[in-house]
Amino acid sequence: MPTDAVLTVATAEYPINSLDTTIIINTIPGLYRGRHIPLTFKATYYELIKEDIEVGMGLNMTKKLILARDSSFAIYAGTVVDDNGIPIEQAKVFLDNSIVYTNSEGFFKVAFDVGSQSECKTIRITKAGMRDIVRDDECPSRDLRYIMHTAFQHK
Repeated sequence: MPTDAVLTVATAEYPINSLDTTIIINTIPGLYRGRHIPLTFKATYYELIKEDIEVGMGLNMTKKLILARDSSFAIYAGTVVDDNGIPIEQAKVFLDNSIVYTNSEGFFKVAFDVGSQSECKTIRITKAGMRDIVRDDECPSRDLRYIMHTAFQHK
């Protein structure tokens, strides 16, 4: 939940304490009757809404804003290499309920829908013969680099 959500109607700012998919402005004062007034909604991780609305001649007006998340946390991607910098192919990458494998260049990519996006994700990377990687990483990122080390072998 962003803490910086603000709705501006004409010149008045209204902090928004909770966000859903819509904001309903129940009353726009009658002093704006017959005028165009600017309306702006800004919040981190949400698409900017900026429009002029026309207020009719009634005493009050209701306006419904449909909020849309931006793509800040939609993509989580990176490269997995060994301790010599050589890409690791077919490493198994676990993020939330997604499992993907690295390609021949060690690259992986996971796209998240809006409901699954978050600022931080726990990632787990496994590959036979290598030590697992498990850590929390800030999301989004499209260029994270993970270094897997050879697992110790007992003789």
